[in-house]
Amino acid sequence: VDSLQLVIGTPSFETGVHFDFINAKTKNYIDETEVKVTVTGTHAQDVYNNLGVRENPFLSRHGMMELIIDPRKVDTTAMKTTPFEFDVTVAATGYNSVTQRVKLYGAGMEKISITLIKLNDAPAGISASANSNFVGTNSSGNTTQQSSINMNAGQQSVTIGAGVGLRDASGNPVTGTVAANVVYFDPTSQTAQDAFPGGLNVTAQMDDNSTEDIQFVSAGMFDVRLSAGGKKVSSFDNGGITLKTEVPAELTNPNTGQPLKENDVIELWSQDEGTGQWVFEKMDTVRKVNGKLVLEETVTHLSLWNWDFYYNMCSNGPRFVWRGNLTS
Repeated sequence: VDSLQLVIGTPSFETGVHFDFINAKTKNYIDETEVKVTVTGTHAQDVYNNLGVRENPFLSRHGMMELIIDPRKVDTTAMKTTPFEFDVTVAATGYNSVTQRVKLYGAGMEKISITLIKLNDAPAGISASANSNFVGTNSSGNTTQQSSINMNAGQQSVTIGAGVGLRDASGNPVTGTVAANVVYFDPTSQTAQDAFPGGLNVTAQMDDNSTEDIQFVSAGMFDVRLSAGGKKVSSFDNGGITLKTEVPAELTNPNTGQPLKENDVIELWSQDEGTGQWVFEKMDTVRKVNGKLVLEETVTHLSLWNWDFYYNMCSNGPRFVWRGNLTS
């Protein structure tokens, strides 16, 4: 039988990660549905389950999982400067998916808690909207009309225009009736920030293409997923999708200690779905529209999109860095 695997004895594994998969609202383990964990990245080939079996995806039915590192690859001296590194993408039916990079700097078991959002029962501060008939595309994958999803009485919106080309990860057209799932994270909600996919301490590609470990201070984040006919939309041509959010009145500019105001600027970031790494995209400006402060941007690929200030993480603690012009 080709699929039969025989495991004899108990492997001796001492280095790895214990994962807890937690419902963002209830704080309970996600055990009512199967959690799938796909491992990719630099050292993915050396990651096993606790029986010494390599799977892809790894499966959990109890809301927790241990992934173990091949002991022959555990070099505690080298790991101090070059960590053992891999990426996990965690998905469960009815929940959002999360990609997170794992870095191990020495031997032993680390514990990581990953929070997922149940889309039909999101906690306060997280808004989720689903539309199975968001927009239609023709045989070339181009939208046939404009369509929008409005959330929180119009405070947030996602809009796509007519004639925009929808493409999958291979560049092929996505045709037919397009379904949309949109999640918005309120920057003033502690619950929403606690559920921030991968956490607020992130590895990011900066505007000069260097890579740094930084801490985000979010001003609003969207997670938009589009699909049709079993294909996921990855990118757009001849336009894109427009994300818009009102800036909460109580949101503070951490550089000035004052409320954000018109013409303040803030970085816009996207997340690489394969690695969980955040990538600087551009500087955006807070605008005033119909008396409301708003952030708005048209993006040409899908991922998590997040407006953020950030701190640099350093040995003496975080150091705040502000980019841009604060004059009105």
